[in-house]
Amino acid sequence: QKERATGMRHKGRVRRDAVVETFTTREIAERDGWRCHICGKKVPDRPYKAKALDPTLDHLVPVSAGGDHTRANVALAHNRCNYERNTGGEVQLRLVG
Repeated sequence: QKERATGMRHKGRVRRDAVVETFTTREIAERDGWRCHICGKKVPDRPYKAKALDPTLDHLVPVSAGGDHTRANVALAHNRCNYERNTGGEVQLRLVG
């Protein structure tokens, strides 16, 4: 689970010059107010167990499309919402200042 929380499972898919930050799902969930950025509904504060409403991190620009694994490029999402969006779907990128 620690591997999942830090994003290290993406290590093999990240390009060599990509920026990779270490952070937890909880950090991003608290930043995002425990709201799914896709559907806007509340995400329960519970450990990930592959259930539909479990918290996941969604890469706004997918790692497979050259996105970085950074706080600025991830947002909280329900597992189901993230799965259904996959690498497609439109996402409004946040302005990070």
